[in-house]
Amino acid sequence: MPGKIFDREKCERELRGFTAIDRKIEGVSNFLVGSGIDDFVKSRPVLRDHITANFKSIRVGNLPADFQQHLFWPRNSVLHWGNARYSYEDAAKCFSFAELGLWILHEMDLHRRALIS
Repeated sequence: MPGKIFDREKCERELRGFTAIDRKIEGVSNFLVGSGIDDFVKSRPVLRDHITANFKSIRVGNLPADFQQHLFWPRNSVLHWGNARYSYEDAAKCFSFAELGLWILHEMDLHRRALIS
């Protein structure tokens, strides 16, 4: 937002207020681009087409829930419950999902910066 100073403490309080990761994803998306992550990806053919072609378990139109299920739930299983039964393939999938999420966030950040310049 033009003329607004980023307040890290306030931002962290707001993020803690979202009870699930899918809500956090939507909250961050709304902050960055003023819409949900699905709408943003739908408006970017390169992102939309990449997801459709390369990620069979992640669907545009259900991105927050799919990221939660296919990235954050396995992560939580390992970190919080010590589940070490995942395979190399499982880890590679999670890495790909994380990389995709970072790409989307990067594109959102670029879009937001273009709007405020």
